Amino acid sequence: EPIATAGDFRFEIPEDMKAQLSKQHEQILQDAKAEIRQRLLVPMKALVEKLNVPIGEDGSVFRNSLITNLTDLVTTLPHLNVDDDPEITEMTEKLQNLKDLCDIEDLRSYPGIRTGVKQSVEKLMADLTGGWKI
Repeated sequence: EPIATAGDFRFEIPEDMKAQLSKQHEQILQDAKAEIRQRLLVPMKALVEKLNVPIGEDGSVFRNSLITNLTDLVTTLPHLNVDDDPEITEMTEKLQNLKDLCDIEDLRSYPGIRTGVKQSVEKLMADLTGGWKI
């Protein structure tokens, strides 16, 4: 037997049930978007904390995964953007630009590049949090 859908003439869904389902659907989308933001903020915050330590000082050395955890999201985010949210699309583009700046060896060797990337990530974090410092 075919499964009935909301548009099926053989099955009528009451308006109050449609409204409730629509509200639940919207809440699920909002929760998913909040999760995406959180998944972005965690590696961003870790990267900023590490790049705050000047080269040569204790704690300045980092593993490649510190960068790739963030830049790999460029390929993941489009798949998570289930409703084509322009904000998520914009964040993906900004991450792609950041990915182009993030040469891992340059970040280990050049303080100016390190500072520039740190500032770019801080800007992305501010965009994600509406300017709130986390």
